[in-house]
Amino acid sequence: VLAISVGSVVYVDALQERFLTGDVSLKVGSLAINGSGRAAYWRGAIDSFWESPIWGKGAGSSEGLIESYYAEMRHSHSDYLRVANDYGLIGASLWAAAIVTLLAKLFRSWRRADRLGDPNAQIHLGAFLALVAFVLEMSTDNAMVYVFVVAPLALYIGTSLGAANSTRSSLLP
Repeated sequence: VLAISVGSVVYVDALQERFLTGDVSLKVGSLAINGSGRAAYWRGAIDSFWESPIWGKGAGSSEGLIESYYAEMRHSHSDYLRVANDYGLIGASLWAAAIVTLLAKLFRSWRRADRLGDPNAQIHLGAFLALVAFVLEMSTDNAMVYVFVVAPLALYIGTSLGAANSTRSSLLP
């Protein structure tokens, strides 16, 4: 997938134009990437975070912040910055602990089910990988506010957790 993605950007002019021209404010080594204004949004959110780093500025404050600078934009394009700005280090730490706990639970459920030959192993692995993808997407996008992303993810994770509980209870004497 990575080779196809890189090859597509290298050989397809429309993709080159989308990713390598325009607002090339993001740098990866010597490669300049079109950040679509993200560097400016991120800078504003980071500056705002430092005004109240422990407690944050309150739920929804990052939307108001970005909207005050850019009338056509409401999101910082980084859910990590959103959580940190809105809820501070305390909230971001609690959020991170919850995500790490979920990832560990899903991974353990997958390993256990895989060892036992349980067909639910695929559900557990899929939920784990979907959550990994979600966590990665949050770095450059607003995945947390997309119901069409969060709702199916929650259903997938809930299915995995439910399947793990039913498997565990059927193994008890």
